[in-house]
Amino acid sequence: MSPRQATVLGLLALAACSAPASSSDDAGAPCTSPAQCNDGQVCAFPAADRCFGLGTCMALHPVCNAIVLGCACDGSKINIACTDLPAGYFSKPVRDPSASCP
Repeated sequence: MSPRQATVLGLLALAACSAPASSSDDAGAPCTSPAQCNDGQVCAFPAADRCFGLGTCMALHPVCNAIVLGCACDGSKINIACTDLPAGYFSKPVRDPSASCP
């Protein structure tokens, strides 16, 4: 599979597995790690902000079990297909979701 095909497949999986939009009850305080959030919440980072985003405490919304690995800004790999978070949010700041990991 070419990198372009993998990117398209990953984006399709992301669209198909995204959680519903969050309600105002889900949104919380700004954060940089899960330790700063209330019980039952995680620190979620907007994909659009890439490595420069500030997280927001949010409740998880389990939806599916698909896996597409993406590169987090700290060099680790995370699942960007089904994050159990509202669409457009990941568990860590991410590099360009369409780019390959170094």
